[in-house]
Amino acid sequence: MASGNKKLSVLVLIICILLTLNSCASKKDVFEENNTIFFQHLLNRLEQDEVDIYSVDAYYLDNWYYYRVSYSYVSPLTAEWQDIELVYFGNFQVDRYFNPNWTNWAGLEQYRDSYYAAVEKGEHKSFSQEEIKQYVESFYSSK
Repeated sequence: MASGNKKLSVLVLIICILLTLNSCASKKDVFEENNTIFFQHLLNRLEQDEVDIYSVDAYYLDNWYYYRVSYSYVSPLTAEWQDIELVYFGNFQVDRYFNPNWTNWAGLEQYRDSYYAAVEKGEHKSFSQEEIKQYVESFYSSK
C-alpha cells in the first residue's frame, strides 16, 4: 500500500509541475502577442523614417498589460519632430493608450492608477534597443 501511495504522490507532483509550466508558457505567449500588437498600434500611422523610439517598458498585473513608450515622431500637423511619452494598455490585449502627463483625465483615472499599481507590483520587461529595432523592422517589412 505504501508503494502505491508513493507512486500516486509522484504522479500528482508531476501533473502539478506540468500544469505550472504550461501556465507560464501560456502567459509568455500572450505577452509576446501583446508585444506585436503594441508595436502595431504605435507604428500604424507613421512611416519608418518618421519615428525614433527611445524606450519601451512593459508591465503586467491581473490580466492587464501596459507599455510605456518614449519616442519622437514627425507631427502630421507641423511636419516637425516632437517628443512624446504614452502608455498603451489593455485587458488581455493592448487596445488603448493615455499620456501619463495629462492634467485632465476625463474618467481615465482608474487606468492611470492601475498602471502605477502594475509598475509597483507587477511583472516588468524593459526592451533593449535591439529588441525595439527587431519589432520595428518586422512591422514595416510586413506592410
